[in-house]
Amino acid sequence: MKCAFLILAHTDPKQLRRLVHTLDHPGFDFFIHVDKKCNLRDYGFEGYSLSYSKLTVLQKRYRIRWGDISIVKATIAIYHAAMSADRYDRFVTLSGQDYPILPNDVLAEKLSAPRVEWIMGNILEPKEYHKVENFYFWKLGGFKKYFTLLFSALGIRKKKYITVDQKKWDVYFAPQWHALSSECVAYILSTLEAHPHILKYFKYAYAPDELLIPTILFNSSEFRVRALASAFPEGTHYNQKTALHYINYEPRVEILQENRYYEIMSSQKLFCRKVKTDESDQLMDMIDKANQSERIPQHEHKT
Repeated sequence: MKCAFLILAHTDPKQLRRLVHTLDHPGFDFFIHVDKKCNLRDYGFEGYSLSYSKLTVLQKRYRIRWGDISIVKATIAIYHAAMSADRYDRFVTLSGQDYPILPNDVLAEKLSAPRVEWIMGNILEPKEYHKVENFYFWKLGGFKKYFTLLFSALGIRKKKYITVDQKKWDVYFAPQWHALSSECVAYILSTLEAHPHILKYFKYAYAPDELLIPTILFNSSEFRVRALASAFPEGTHYNQKTALHYINYEPRVEILQENRYYEIMSSQKLFCRKVKTDESDQLMDMIDKANQSERIPQHEHKT
C-alpha cells in the first residue's frame, strides 16, 4: 500500500517539518502546498530529504483565504500533483498543524482497508442552507465585501442544490480532512473536469472546502456507500463528524496541549488537530514516546 499525504500549510514551518519527519515511512510520500503569502524559504525544504519518504513541494501556489474557494483550488492542485507523480492507493489530506496519534505501521495498516473512504458527512441541515444560497463576497475584502449585504437585501440567492447531468444533487457537508482511495480521487477530478460549473457554483459559498468534495462524493452511489458515515442526527457536533482527527472545536479549534493526552490516545482517531510549536511540544513528545517501540526506526533527515 502506497499512501500520499497531501499537506496544506500556512504557518509554523518547524511544526510542519516535525510532522513529515514523524511520518517518514517506506509506504508514505508527501506533497506540500505552502500558502503563497508565506516565504517558501522559511520552510527549509531546499535540499531537505527523508530516510524513506519522497517529499514534493508544489511550485504553483495559491494565496489562501479562510473559507474561500482558494482552499479548494489548492486541494485540487495537490491532488493532480500526486496523481501524476506515482500510483498511490490512498490520498490523505492534512494541515501542517496535524500530528499522528498512531505508529506509522498501524497507520499504514488502517489506511490500507479496501473499499473504504475515510470521510463522514451529511446533507446540509436547513439552518446551513445559507452556506450555498448566499453570496459571501466578504472574503474579497475592500468595498466588495458589502456586496454580501446588498445581494441579501435584494433577495439574490442561489438554489440550495446543484444540477449535474440533469440530476439534482443535494449539497453535503464534511470536515475538510479525509483519506480517499485512488478511484475516488480520480472520480472527483474527472467530475470537476467534465462539469466546471460545480466549481463556479461553490465559488462564493461559505467554507467551500467543506462542501464541494463531499457533494461530489456523496452524490455518487458507488462512493457514498464506502464512506464511514453519510448521515448524522441533526445537531451532531463538529467534533463527532471528523473521520481522521481528534479535534476540540469549542467554539474554535483548540491548540492541543498535554492535558488532552489521554483523551487523544483513547479517541480511536488517526491524527490530532491542532498542534503548535512550543505550546504542543510536550504533548507530541508524549505521543512519540508511547508509539516509539512500535514504529519503524526513525533516522535524522539528511540535508
